[in-house]
Amino acid sequence: VYNIAPYLHYHPGGVQILKPCLGRDATSLFEKYHRWVNADGLIGSLLLGYLETTTTRPDPEDSKSYLPQKTVDGFSVPAPRPPKKVPALLSADADDDDDEEDDPLASR
Repeated sequence: VYNIAPYLHYHPGGVQILKPCLGRDATSLFEKYHRWVNADGLIGSLLLGYLETTTTRPDPEDSKSYLPQKTVDGFSVPAPRPPKKVPALLSADADDDDDEEDDPLASR
């Protein structure tokens, strides 16, 4: 995971072309256009860390001690119900689902 914010204005293609890649895995897109670039030499100092990939599910017993256990007379208290009408936090944009392999150049 990289924080490329300090690099955005140095990118030869400009900031706008990188915006669709922010917050996403842009490895395949980077390799498509910059296979010859040494990413470590270019933005290695912006490395925040590595994503942990696991294929095993955590044991639910391990998390029981961390979960709050509300009980009344030995019976569990249900969680409060969500409001009937949930406000829209994000506006829906018809173009957001248009992945095009997350390629910002696909529409050009």
